[in-house]
Amino acid sequence: MHISSITSMNLYKHNQPQKRLNTVGQPSFKSGKVNAYFDFDLTYCPVSQENLRLGTCYDKKNFRKYCESFAEFTDEAGDDFKFHVTTGRTLAEYEIISRLIRKCGYKLPLPSSVITKNGSDEYIKSAKDDAFYVNGDFPFSKKSRNISKEEDINALTNWRGPEIQKKVREILNSYDFKIFDADSEMPVVDQGDKSLFYNGRLRYEHNIQLKPGMPPTSDWNVGIRNDGNCKIFFTLPYDMLYCKERTEVLNDILAKINDYLAQTNTRAYVRLNRSEVFCASRPSVVIEPLVDSDIEKCQSVPKSDKGLAKFYDTRLAVRGAEENNDLVIVAGDGSNDFTMLNPAMYLDIDADKYPKLYNLLGSPQEFLEELENNKEKYAEISARLENLPFVGIVVETDGQRHPLDSIVRAYGSGKYKKIIMVENAMLESGIKEAIKAYSKQNPKFEEQMGINIFQAIC
Repeated sequence: MHISSITSMNLYKHNQPQKRLNTVGQPSFKSGKVNAYFDFDLTYCPVSQENLRLGTCYDKKNFRKYCESFAEFTDEAGDDFKFHVTTGRTLAEYEIISRLIRKCGYKLPLPSSVITKNGSDEYIKSAKDDAFYVNGDFPFSKKSRNISKEEDINALTNWRGPEIQKKVREILNSYDFKIFDADSEMPVVDQGDKSLFYNGRLRYEHNIQLKPGMPPTSDWNVGIRNDGNCKIFFTLPYDMLYCKERTEVLNDILAKINDYLAQTNTRAYVRLNRSEVFCASRPSVVIEPLVDSDIEKCQSVPKSDKGLAKFYDTRLAVRGAEENNDLVIVAGDGSNDFTMLNPAMYLDIDADKYPKLYNLLGSPQEFLEELENNKEKYAEISARLENLPFVGIVVETDGQRHPLDSIVRAYGSGKYKKIIMVENAMLESGIKEAIKAYSKQNPKFEEQMGINIFQAIC
């Protein structure tokens, strides 16, 4: 960003009326605003739940400084900057770690909304942070759900969550399962009475030796996780895929679910996870709206991305930013953040018109090579990628191979620089760098950037 343009913009903005949000809790796509989406664990919250619980492996003074500095940044940026947490947690799991943060004496700023279970239900903040940190009133609940998102998904796929949940439960009951409901499939040590494994609801059965053709051994129990209205998750007996007669029951269950979805003209994605790591390696079933069937045409993108993923919300935000001269920042650290951090996914490439390029969407370096080797053919796509109002922030992890390495290598430098990599607990600096970099790239955004966000990044 050039100093001369910053100075003249600063003098100009002090004499201009300030823009404001026109709705409460919803992103208002006005010119020069920044809308951010952060993964939670080890991205926005730089310390793990285990470390918070045990009080280990983290410099407490640094975490407090991180929280205070981010609060100062968001306060100064005001309505020019809105951030959302998009997490793999359920709402109850997010509340548990939020209360743990509060109990430990920290005040990590709360987002405008929380999007749960990797793109599922969105809950809009209904009160200021002090209501939680002073009085303990958690400002996210079922009453604060973003109903308009559910209506949009219904219009797109005919998805009716409560009705489908009722039918799934009816099908499971017909096989005499003992059904348990809870807010989490995660261990009791972190989730307490919210866990499916609390007080023997479901048992850990790792002592059972799984062998093909084995007789029925595991408890005939099913656990249903409270996922809200936009997704359905249920676990199955530990030996469901190894005992022939139980596997036949599973096939019947899946067939009945698919028949019901077809009869109700519901576009849904039903997938079987053979071993759910966080659910004591039990098999599980996920049912979610089918929002992007074209993913089937792309060999390089996981088929699971055709369902309702984190990318659903960030893609809509980027489309709105293109229309309104705004910027979208997306941050993450893990494989479940890959699609929403991949700039090429926001180009809305026609799978039939450009099949080769579309098929390379999930292979960042190969995608750019194809783009550059056929400049004339892809001139419009190339220009759009350069001007995309998107910057991704990848947070480093302790692993030897970062799950987002291919995105960083492709988009971390050069003509299509759209990715910034930062160390753990350095998200705020990444945000400031992202806004400055995009301002330099897009003079129109720089001119119309709100004075509040401008002052916050200086």
